[in-house]
Amino acid sequence: MKKVIFIILVFIIFSCENKIEEINNLTHEENFPDISAKNIEIIYTDNGKVKVILFAKKLEKYIQEKKTYTEFEKGINVKFFDENGILESSMVSDYARYYDKKHIFVAESNVIAKNHLKNEQLNTEYLVWEQEKELIYSDKFVKITRKDNIIYGNGFQADQNFTNLKIREVKGIISINE
Repeated sequence: MKKVIFIILVFIIFSCENKIEEINNLTHEENFPDISAKNIEIIYTDNGKVKVILFAKKLEKYIQEKKTYTEFEKGINVKFFDENGILESSMVSDYARYYDKKHIFVAESNVIAKNHLKNEQLNTEYLVWEQEKELIYSDKFVKITRKDNIIYGNGFQADQNFTNLKIREVKGIISINE
């Protein structure tokens, strides 16, 4: 009886096969975030004054030797303030990723950037924000809605406050005041 149980156990153990590559892929450190948080609010200040507030439903930070980044798979809502605490501009998207070493945000899917002072809105599916250069841009289709007109283009560039806007391949009706 003991021999039969032993033979059955040996058969079961050796019949179970796991591919080492699959196990390594599932347990590899890069697949798991080093930091994870839900419903976060990050406040950036300069000399005690609030400059940026970032809201996110989910944050996952990956700290790797070659590339460190923070992923916001449920999107972000960012608000930019002037030195007097007045809301200048904002940006929302359904997905975003921040590359720590390069100080670059990449926002994707239903990206909306607003200049609240000028009452202008930009819609696109892809937007890059380079913090050190204080620059936002896209090489994708953009729609810019202003008080008097709507402008379409394939790509744009602006400062991070959504002023000094340059649009590539412009289409639309533009009002010119004399």
